[in-house]
Amino acid sequence: MTEWRIIEDIFVPEQIKTIVLTVENPARIFSTIQDLLLESFRRTSPDFYEDIIKWDVSGDPIEFYGSWRIRDPKDARTTVWGIVTVQGKQSVKDKSGTITIWLKGSLVTKIPYKTPIDKSIAWLYMKMFYAERKRLYLAKAKEHFDRLENNIRAMFGIKERVPKVEMAS
Repeated sequence: MTEWRIIEDIFVPEQIKTIVLTVENPARIFSTIQDLLLESFRRTSPDFYEDIIKWDVSGDPIEFYGSWRIRDPKDARTTVWGIVTVQGKQSVKDKSGTITIWLKGSLVTKIPYKTPIDKSIAWLYMKMFYAERKRLYLAKAKEHFDRLENNIRAMFGIKERVPKVEMAS
């Protein structure tokens, strides 16, 4: 059985949202990122994946890198994937440093089909009935990422980012 896979970026038109912070003890994100992701996306630990953790403690400042994923299944066809990647430096002496956080989100929809007729019916279904549901899933995923960014800023004692207000035309 063949599958039709549609992948949509959460942060359109960019693919990745970048956050750069200069804070005290930036490496503490490693101890809290799992809780931040699970709370922001309202998921449980089986949906959390730790991909890469790297440390370079050979000098001053200490350098670190990490990458984590979270899965947020929406229905039988659609899943939201969130990826958080962190890279930073922290001084050994005073624990101050910088951290760069990259947020990437994707809405993945998989629709199985066997014949070209099945594929055309699936396309029609996507355009006529499922498109609105996917728009709702995208909006909800953006809210989750905004909550995650605000939680990260709050953890470091930085004022929350004010969401942009869109003007009606």
